[in-house]
Amino acid sequence: MGVYCVKRTCAALEVCKKTLQKYRRRGYIKPINENKYRFLYSGQSIIDCWHKLRGI
Repeated sequence: MGVYCVKRTCAALEVCKKTLQKYRRRGYIKPINENKYRFLYSGQSIIDCWHKLRGI
């Protein structure tokens, strides 16, 4: 699947980075690292988030 930065994750989910931050705080998506200055997301976590948000 791959590892994606915030910019690529936002593009995949079609949201801005503030919305992605809101999703992360609400638990819809979880970064694979705990570095608070540069979050990275797995492809599977992006897909899972997309399914949660679309109600699939």
